Amino acid sequence: MAAKLQAASGGRKRILIIEAGGPTAASIGGTDYPVWLPPDRNDLTIFDVPGQYSQIPFTPAGAPYQLTETPFTYQGIGLGGNSQFNGMLFQTNPPAPAVERGRP
Repeated sequence: MAAKLQAASGGRKRILIIEAGGPTAASIGGTDYPVWLPPDRNDLTIFDVPGQYSQIPFTPAGAPYQLTETPFTYQGIGLGGNSQFNGMLFQTNPPAPAVERGRP
């Protein structure tokens, strides 16, 4: 979104992005490694492993990343936003129903 806004302004505007929390993925400085990761590896955090995101709200390792103002629901904080917590996963229909309806 920020890149789109920057491009739309022709580079005349600056955009400041503020996120709560610290580094999550290893590529941006995260250091919360899975317990099963060998000690000599530091290239994967609990945010880098597909499927590991489902355990973050239910383990002590997830506590630093929880927004405390909403104790009734898990809202993640950290660089990358909530997308870091769900692994950028999404659900979609298979293409067949869309094609059957004449959509590209």
